[in-house]
Amino acid sequence: MKKSFTFQKSVPTVICVASTLFLSCCSEVSQDVQRLKPAYATSNPSGPSLQFKSSGASVPAANVKGMDGLPALVKGTLETQSEILAAAENFESALARIGVAQSGYLPQLSLGISGGVLGDDQAKVRPQLTGTQMLYDFGRTRRAVSRGELSAQYAHLEFLDTVIDNLAETAIAQARYKGLGAEATEAQERLTTMTRISTLISERESEGLADVTGGLEARRRVQTAETILLQVQVAQNAARRDLERRTGVSRALLNAPMTKTTPGCGTAPALDQIPAVLMSRLDYSTSQTVMEDAQKSRLPVISLKASTTPDSGSRASTRVGVNIGVSAPVFQGGAARAQSASAVRDMNAAAARIQSETEDARNDFDDAVSDAEDASVIIGSLERQAVLLDDTRALYQSQYLQLGSRSLNDLLDAEEEYYQVRQDIALSRTDHAIAQIECLKASGAVLSAFGLTDRVLFGLILAP
Repeated sequence: MKKSFTFQKSVPTVICVASTLFLSCCSEVSQDVQRLKPAYATSNPSGPSLQFKSSGASVPAANVKGMDGLPALVKGTLETQSEILAAAENFESALARIGVAQSGYLPQLSLGISGGVLGDDQAKVRPQLTGTQMLYDFGRTRRAVSRGELSAQYAHLEFLDTVIDNLAETAIAQARYKGLGAEATEAQERLTTMTRISTLISERESEGLADVTGGLEARRRVQTAETILLQVQVAQNAARRDLERRTGVSRALLNAPMTKTTPGCGTAPALDQIPAVLMSRLDYSTSQTVMEDAQKSRLPVISLKASTTPDSGSRASTRVGVNIGVSAPVFQGGAARAQSASAVRDMNAAAARIQSETEDARNDFDDAVSDAEDASVIIGSLERQAVLLDDTRALYQSQYLQLGSRSLNDLLDAEEEYYQVRQDIALSRTDHAIAQIECLKASGAVLSAFGLTDRVLFGLILAP
């Protein structure tokens, strides 16, 4: 239940009081407008820009600005991923909703028509024009605008998070594609070596220096090597298609580096560059405004109301009224108390989320650093093992062909073990490259690593 108090005074008195309250309201508006100018776009209009057409399709070079110097896969990812465009449109929607909240500062006009039977039993239709101007509401509209701004900032961070995720996924896809290329090279060399040994065994068999069983075993090993090569090639083709779909880049450019330097892990995550952490802080700020609303929900709203109601067909009977109204809730069935309790819980949850996101960011960074270090250790061990196996297979070939002190199975096993280790090295290098990309993401350095710091995409600056 709301109770309204209406004070009807002379027009000059009403105008004087309304002007005083309206100036107070305008000071809040000017503060909000000044605050609603975050650096969503570049402060330098002539600076680098990544503005594309509003389409998920690949954009012709003539419609792309500021892309010089960007790696092909980075540019391709930003151009082709419609998910990024959708996030940009979500931001524009959130920005527009700020205007909805700001409208509370402005006059509201309404036109209505009422009718009824008067005492002389004649029906009358009366149009009514009503104007209402909020004069003072103890910060209620200001807090609504603040929540709108926080929502826009949140949408901007979601946009950045989408850009970062897509770039990281592209980099990981490229790492897998390049790693499978290295594995295919090792598998091809394995097949070539096994084919050469099989041919040699066949020649020795024809000369009576080897039995039929040895020739069959050698050909079986050739078939195994061929199957491994085909499996790797199939996986590489799938990785190539995935990378081409993600970037729209031709096969010739798929191996081009995405960064100018080798990605590194750094020493600690930059929490002020990680969208998830920043979004949790915005959640807390939003919950604070909701709490303030709950605490001040019983405060009144002071407004100025003017109305004019002419009788149909008679201008002389037109009535004009200007009133200052004060409206405040008196009883709401416990809604204010429930709103306060809910706001307290929301603030507690938001505070817990800040701690959770911060811990997750640090844990993700530590895990990525550990994965990169583990991969480096494994690569070093496998490389040392490959050197020993290379010496072993050379010795076994000599012992088999010249001394006859080694069996054919020993020779073939040594060759297979050597090439399997070489393939494991290629796989571990892929794991190391992926761990370094995860390091970039966990440390908040993806945008800077890919040369996108402070560039503008779809009118939005690529920086928190």
